[in-house]
Amino acid sequence: MKLHVKDKDYELSTSLRVVYALRDITHAKNLQEAINSISSLDLDGQLELLYAAYKAGDGRNENAISKQTFIDEMLDSLGIFAITNAINSLTDGLLYSGLTPEEIASKKMAVEAAVAATGATSSAAAIN
Repeated sequence: MKLHVKDKDYELSTSLRVVYALRDITHAKNLQEAINSISSLDLDGQLELLYAAYKAGDGRNENAISKQTFIDEMLDSLGIFAITNAINSLTDGLLYSGLTPEEIASKKMAVEAAVAATGATSSAAAIN
């Protein structure tokens, strides 16, 4: 996933490595709890998640920028909705990476149906 900020593109990973980092960020007990925590992240947590995705993507090379430089770039260049959109795109990548568009649509419909049937709120529905 590419995140365009000013005149730069940052490649963010949507691999499971990011979910493991999210587990550490949120102090979740397991990966499922970590995924469910995305919708309740505050701005600091969202920036941490974006940085973790950067570190697992472009940030793996020797030209990687520091966490503080990355966060400063985001704070100086993006608004709340832009960061939220980036988190939503990243979440879709984390949940659906490797699936065909048809499989993604099917999974999203299944989540919506489960939410409708139980009347419960789902973090997956809130993110998508």
